[in-house]
Amino acid sequence: MNDFMEYKGYYGCVEYYAEDGIYYGKVVNVPHWLIMYEGEDLADIKANFEEAIDDCLIMCEEDNEPPMPQSIETMQEFIAEKLAEKQQQNQQTAPTQLNQPMQLQPI
Repeated sequence: MNDFMEYKGYYGCVEYYAEDGIYYGKVVNVPHWLIMYEGEDLADIKANFEEAIDDCLIMCEEDNEPPMPQSIETMQEFIAEKLAEKQQQNQQTAPTQLNQPMQLQPI
């Protein structure tokens, strides 16, 4: 499954929580904004992601504010954070042998 969705230049991550049986995510390339969405299936979360972006853009327009700034640096920081989390999980589950190169797994 692709971990990111794109809509109008904004990127959102998708995670599944089996315990709750729900998908949830947040927009990752908008600094200083927290835009979250959820859904019961992939079609639902995609629609809610797009609706969240549209709602925020409408709100900016109504308040005579510029559109939400998009930042590739914010997305790069998010991806680096996720890679570090995966690396830490891998280290906890499998012992690393000395002199063995580490391999990062894509998220």
